[in-house]
Amino acid sequence: MTLSNIFKKNTLFEIISEFLLTEYGLKVTSANIDIITKFILENQDLSSLSISELYKTLKKNLKFFMLNNETYFFRHKTQIDCILDYMKYAQNFKVNILSFGCSSGEECYSLAIEFFLNNINNYEIIGIDIDDEALAQAKKGIYNIRSFRKFPEPYYSFFTKKNNNYIIKPFLKEKIKFLNINLIKEDISNYFENNYFNIILINNVLIYIDKRFIKIILEQLNKVLNENGKVFTTVEEYNLILESNIFIEDNSYDNAFKKKNLEDLIKKEFRELYELTPILKNPESEQIYAFAKQYDNLNEQTLINLLQNENIPEKICALYYSLFKKTFNPEFLKTFINKLIAFGYQYEAKKWLKTYILLINPTENDINDYIELCIKAKDYEEAVKMLEKKVSLFGKKEDIEKLNVIKHGEK
Repeated sequence: MTLSNIFKKNTLFEIISEFLLTEYGLKVTSANIDIITKFILENQDLSSLSISELYKTLKKNLKFFMLNNETYFFRHKTQIDCILDYMKYAQNFKVNILSFGCSSGEECYSLAIEFFLNNINNYEIIGIDIDDEALAQAKKGIYNIRSFRKFPEPYYSFFTKKNNNYIIKPFLKEKIKFLNINLIKEDISNYFENNYFNIILINNVLIYIDKRFIKIILEQLNKVLNENGKVFTTVEEYNLILESNIFIEDNSYDNAFKKKNLEDLIKKEFRELYELTPILKNPESEQIYAFAKQYDNLNEQTLINLLQNENIPEKICALYYSLFKKTFNPEFLKTFINKLIAFGYQYEAKKWLKTYILLINPTENDINDYIELCIKAKDYEEAVKMLEKKVSLFGKKEDIEKLNVIKHGEK
């Protein structure tokens, strides 16, 4: 053996490991160290291949390196029961389900069987994986006995037996699609619209992914999860998802997450910021409150009637303020704030927006409005605080850019 061949054999393991990591996010563990070593020993000609030829060979043999391709029907029966419960409340719309790392399709067909048995038709299931061989099997729907562990005997009626294989009946394929999508390399938005999926399944996949890539994958999945969507996972992967800070726990189901609820998060995370800022008197707006005192004894309908013919800006603001005081209706307060903005009372509007946020479950738009008011009022310190909190929670590109602009003085 030449020195060159020794060098190639020593580095071949590293090349393959790096390829699996950078292309697919697969981490090197004690388990796949043995697998990679075995692959090298069984393919003696690898060291003579160019890098491009080696990569082609590795892609063709990808299944050899996959540790999560061991699957079977109804592996996560408790999870399926949770999904069936979810479907009870989703009868009026189509439910789109994504099986991430679907392998050879047993998970997808398990759901289809249960949906059929429960007379559920308002669904579409999409399975995605990086293994062409596994996906080809999923599309054919042909399985051997190993896929039927813990399989209920009556469910065999959904298959046609041929020799030693079982073939899924065609009608169960009608609402299932299988796609090869590599979330490390491809943008999932090229395949699906944002907020497309109501349910995403992440089972026995992330435990094989290097931590550097888990967040990338989950951020991709978050883009296509519906605002009210659910993420179901395994006990083993629960903490990996929790640590990513992409989704938040959903206590309505076991091992479940949901998209970050902006209303809940803003109420919880931003309260400290706007409660710490003292509300100061603004001499410029005193006339508004002087007018408002004149309306103290008027009822709601009278105040509304007065608004129909009022043209003086300060009196219009005063009327909406009075309506809010009498009703504590957040909509009146919001209109009052908008009128303050329209008439040039930005500081006063900012002050009341804090109160508005405390009264309601605020949307992200409400927080964005508040930040814009801070900028208009030249309260850049407050704007930076809010943006920093938003960036830490959601990491949105536009917030990061705006934060950088303010911090560098480019108002």
